[in-house]
Amino acid sequence: MAVRRRSSSPQPGLSHLEVRNFAIIDDQSLKFGAGMTVLTGETGAGKSLLVDALNIVVGERASADLVQHGARAAEVNASFEPGPDAHDWLCSQALDDEDGLCTLRRIIGADGRSRAFINGRPVPVSQLRELGSRLLDVHGQHAHQSLLQSAVQRQLLDDYGNHQEILNSLGGIHQQIRNLDAEIQQLQAPLQDQGPRADYLRYQLDELRGQALEPVEFASLSADHRRLSHGAELILALAQLLEGLDEHPHSANARIAAALTQIESLRRLDPDLSESAQVLSQAQAVLSEAVAGLRHYAEHLQPDTSRLGELEQRLSSLEDLARKHHCRAEELMDKLRTLEDELRAAETSGQQLAEALAQRAQLTLQYQETAARLSRQRETAGQGLQKAVNRQLQRLGLENAHLEICLSPLAEDQLSAHGAERVELQISTNPGQPPRSLSRVASGGELSRIGLALQAVAVGDSGVPTIVFDEVDAGIGGRTAEIVGRLMRDLGHNRQVLTVTHLPQVASLAHHQIRVTKLNEQDTSRTLLRELDPSQRVAEIARMLAGVEVTAKSRAHAREMLATALGDRDTRKKSSA
Repeated sequence: MAVRRRSSSPQPGLSHLEVRNFAIIDDQSLKFGAGMTVLTGETGAGKSLLVDALNIVVGERASADLVQHGARAAEVNASFEPGPDAHDWLCSQALDDEDGLCTLRRIIGADGRSRAFINGRPVPVSQLRELGSRLLDVHGQHAHQSLLQSAVQRQLLDDYGNHQEILNSLGGIHQQIRNLDAEIQQLQAPLQDQGPRADYLRYQLDELRGQALEPVEFASLSADHRRLSHGAELILALAQLLEGLDEHPHSANARIAAALTQIESLRRLDPDLSESAQVLSQAQAVLSEAVAGLRHYAEHLQPDTSRLGELEQRLSSLEDLARKHHCRAEELMDKLRTLEDELRAAETSGQQLAEALAQRAQLTLQYQETAARLSRQRETAGQGLQKAVNRQLQRLGLENAHLEICLSPLAEDQLSAHGAERVELQISTNPGQPPRSLSRVASGGELSRIGLALQAVAVGDSGVPTIVFDEVDAGIGGRTAEIVGRLMRDLGHNRQVLTVTHLPQVASLAHHQIRVTKLNEQDTSRTLLRELDPSQRVAEIARMLAGVEVTAKSRAHAREMLATALGDRDTRKKSSA
């Protein structure tokens, strides 16, 4: 669906946030502008609650603990001016708004259940999260600690180099190889004793085939044997039967003939007897046919001791063979087919194994080629990332620091879904010192600044319009704090930056400032949020400088810091003009 764009589109980013019954926030509403916005306030006032609210509204996990005590539900609403990526996603999901806006809503019940909405339409939380990743990027105060993890270091490089497509391809090949390995293992297990077993199967089949078995042979032979072995008994019984049916004066045939003669006489008296006469005539015909069949059978029923002996020998042979193969004699043909199937499976499993091994070799070659391309791309991206991060480290007061991205090849037989090398960030913080791993070299403060430099580079390369820094400047101060503030302010020239900070040097460089205050009233606490005007900013930065007692000197210092930031902004405007 096409979206009607405004004639003058505002800069993408967060424009409005409304929070209700969220922890100790009753009902607060804030508007956000372009550039850099800082959130300041006393420790414990609830600054990070705003970050939590933003995380919740873009799909992070929610719990009932976030609902204010006594409330039925907590609610967070956020309005964004979406960037191109988010706008395209909204259109693809048929969730776009006519005005080109993007409104997210999250409701968390006291029972822990939550509901999500995009532009007023209910959606799964997973969909909210998918959109949120295109609107907001949050860097927490402990994010730099994750830099010590190898997977995070690899991800930083791959994000910077935009390697996702080739990684997906490599991961797909790696999964196919894993599936083949499982199949190969299943095929190899029965093949370990295939030789002896196949030989035994062939021996059994030769024995069965040597008997020239035929379908239902045993049943047919058994019937012939019963007939020949009871020949005398059958001849006597047939003679008696034929005498009673046809050969005796009072036989059945004679009696039916007499009855027919009598009924023919009666039929002249009553024509209704014609039907009965016809039935008796049919009975006589059927009886004559049966007698003829019995005579034919009796004529050919001759004792055959030779044939009887052959039958007994064949039946005995089949029964012995059945006992040997643990089945009944009538099941020998089924046994033959079963053994043939087993031998065929044993012989073809070797072929299947050969095919699977050939396919694995082909996939391994594809993996190696794809992994080699990824390695080359990582090498190129690593050089660019090193230069960009080292420039930021210089700005952050680590003049002697030098970051290197090392790619260590894995063993040839060690296939990984993430590539053929281990990615490690190494740093040297003093001249003449060789680079070593971050965990062995960097102090807490250094690690924080390295993390900030990496984030600044990553943010600069990101298309996400709003970046949130939650106290990432913890552990630094003085000149470095001002440099960090300028770095964030520079990021704010291209996108919206929200920063939670305790540092007056950082706060004074922001374009906008929001004060977070916690009020304790009787047995309850609540958090208030207020955007500060210039005079209020002076007071707040003076508090951050002086601590408990704000003096005229601290106020003067605060005014000077703000004026310097404003002058720097004006200078930048003039130079850009």
